[in-house]
Amino acid sequence: MDLDLIHSPSNYGLSFYTSESSKSNEVRDYTSWIAALPPAINILTEPKNIVLRQGEEQLVFSEFETSLSNNVTSITFDNGSNYSFEGLNVSVKRFHPTLFKIHVSPQSSVGVYDIPLVASMLIQTTSSKLPVFNDPVTGNTNPEFQISKKYPTIDYITTKANLTIEVLPPLTLSETFMGYWHTWGDAVALIVAGAVGAFATFAMDLLKKQKGII
Repeated sequence: MDLDLIHSPSNYGLSFYTSESSKSNEVRDYTSWIAALPPAINILTEPKNIVLRQGEEQLVFSEFETSLSNNVTSITFDNGSNYSFEGLNVSVKRFHPTLFKIHVSPQSSVGVYDIPLVASMLIQTTSSKLPVFNDPVTGNTNPEFQISKKYPTIDYITTKANLTIEVLPPLTLSETFMGYWHTWGDAVALIVAGAVGAFATFAMDLLKKQKGII
């Protein structure tokens, strides 16, 4: 295959086929879709940086992106379907879209954990993620590529990635107070100011009444 004709991409897919023709009829047999080379996975998480404190638990939404697919079919860790190390536990609650459940025990060590995983992604000839290669001279889409869309085939790419999690110590009493004040400080100050103003008004009215009696 002349890669120059498809602009020499760093990643691309291959599908081979055989065909038999008789007059105006044609039969084609396509192989599974093959990724060359297996693309790297980019893991997008919400929140972007996964930070938990000792004793916390959190659900983290994720997207697995490659140049050929974003359809995750399986995720495994080095020691199986769940990851567990020093009280840090990670499990997959859903594949697509991906949802991780992360639990940090109070005894987990503080630090950054780079958790290796292996993800399997579904690729298929009808996927919108696959690039469309046009003829460099005419600008038209290669008719063979269009035909391959009519005979969809699938395959899987399996590649490695890392999920990064940072574990912090629990909040101190002063940090907890500061966090509370940062969230509710303005509201509390407004309530207190209103209460003080109301009390001042009441005190002035009471003082006026007392003067009137005297």
